[in-house]
Amino acid sequence: MLEYPFFFKAPELQRSLHQYVIKDCQQLKEIVSQLRIVLPKYNAETKYVNEYALDLQKYPLASKNIMICEEFISDCLQLNWEGWADHQGTIFTYGFTDEILLDYGIFSDFIMPPILPDAVLSKAANICKEILRDISFKINPRIASSYQNQYRSSYQGANLYYSIIKLSMGQTDIGVIPNVQTNFTGLYSCQSVIGTRCDGKISQLLDLDKIEQEKKFRKDYSFVFYFNDPEFEIVDNHQSGGKVLMKVFFTTKTYEQAQHESLRLKKLFLIKDNFDMTIPEIDHQ
Repeated sequence: MLEYPFFFKAPELQRSLHQYVIKDCQQLKEIVSQLRIVLPKYNAETKYVNEYALDLQKYPLASKNIMICEEFISDCLQLNWEGWADHQGTIFTYGFTDEILLDYGIFSDFIMPPILPDAVLSKAANICKEILRDISFKINPRIASSYQNQYRSSYQGANLYYSIIKLSMGQTDIGVIPNVQTNFTGLYSCQSVIGTRCDGKISQLLDLDKIEQEKKFRKDYSFVFYFNDPEFEIVDNHQSGGKVLMKVFFTTKTYEQAQHESLRLKKLFLIKDNFDMTIPEIDHQ
């Protein structure tokens, strides 16, 4: 059993890393009652396609509204492992990404290559493979577009989309596999997640003028916005796990530069914030 507080979210919801922060049993009951009414309205088209195209006896969860619980992880480094399995059940490693979590996970930095030593990466990969073989797992296709940019920047010849397509066709040669020793470009790629737990219009939460200035000055940066209407208003965000407002993709020559640049952008762009933006002390051993 998870201890309070914990995250409670629907995997298919957009523009939110974590939908609710559950503090007690009464709040959980109230939110579940609300979601029974609201959640079926989300992604109705996707559920329709699933019901039409899939064998629901084999995939019974495809048409269900699923909520998951996650414990708080903060001021730490989370290692993300990416891999694949062939038709014989052999599991392979594609790559790793460091996710540095601030303020209970809403303000993340995704950096590759990872800073952890090879022995730790190997141990983490073995844990993931054991889970895939013996327990269960979830597939999150939304991350592919984000990691595609990072892999191409940090590893010469790596193309995540190409590899996924080859795998879907049953091929064993899926192209270049990311490897720090053989095809590292020398650039650390960072995906900086900028979000908030405050309420207000987008124009009240983000300094749009400073963002435009940075876009003109940082031509090699990629800015991705989740809310294109500056007058769109976020409400009732205080009990939520926060809303992601935008992401910025960039590369640096060192891991530490990536961390500090991400922190600079967060401080520069966010007008409202209710958290302490500092780089956590992390044991990398």
